[in-house]
Amino acid sequence: MRIGDGKGTSAWFDNWSFIGPLFQYISKRDIFYAGLSLSCKIADLVIDGSWNWPEVWRSKIQFLFHLPPPLLFQDRPDQALWKNRSGKVCHFSVKTAWFDLSDPKDSVSWFKCVWFSQNIPRNAFILWLAINKRLNTQDRIAIWNKTDDLKCPLCNSIRDNHNHLFFGCDFSLRVWRYFKGLMKLECVPDDLYLIIDYISSRPISKSIWSIIQRLVLGDSVYYIWIERNARIFLKKFRSVDEICGIIRDYVRLRLLSLKIKSSKQSLEATGIWNFHVMKSNVVKGSKVLS
Repeated sequence: MRIGDGKGTSAWFDNWSFIGPLFQYISKRDIFYAGLSLSCKIADLVIDGSWNWPEVWRSKIQFLFHLPPPLLFQDRPDQALWKNRSGKVCHFSVKTAWFDLSDPKDSVSWFKCVWFSQNIPRNAFILWLAINKRLNTQDRIAIWNKTDDLKCPLCNSIRDNHNHLFFGCDFSLRVWRYFKGLMKLECVPDDLYLIIDYISSRPISKSIWSIIQRLVLGDSVYYIWIERNARIFLKKFRSVDEICGIIRDYVRLRLLSLKIKSSKQSLEATGIWNFHVMKSNVVKGSKVLS
């Protein structure tokens, strides 16, 4: 912590001095017996530029009385700083902390199929789990729950797994094939991992068809997974047409929330997905998709 007015820094638990947090040297019992609180801030212990330590600590915790008191500035709040993995002290941010605490790995080729600014976060998360084969499909459950009765709740033929669910199952395959023509991907395979490879191999841009293709993929995986769980746990069943209708509505609503400028491609897409485009005189600085 960089001390300003001292009102935002814990005297005991924050790292504000060169010796580190004081809780490493002072016990909670010492704090309570001295009549102090665990919630004390630096501002509570510095009076007129000097420490206001309990006198009973002078012999027991002598080093505190030799610790230089911080200068307090009433017009400057305390600030959290972060020492990154290279040892440089910088402003704290969640992004920096995440980068420093996580294991560095190479970017996968398919990340833009999942994480893009126009995605629907909950759907993108499920798609990410599906690609990494981390959804709790029945083949994974069988590892700790030995049973022969588990079958795909969508087609009731074989035990569901990631390859079968997306899109080897007849139910999910019909959902996927319904959208292939609506997003100009007629030639794409009917397997999730081949689909990902196909989309990743093409230039991924902010063009309207690229956005639609990735939205439909994420929504299809999400709502097939939701339907699968609803049949198992809630005993509720929806038809292929109902699932397709839900996916189509959500994709359309997402497109309606975007600023899409008028172009040959966007006008073609509006005829299929029924959304609006902006006029050509776009306000300067607006973020638009072609």
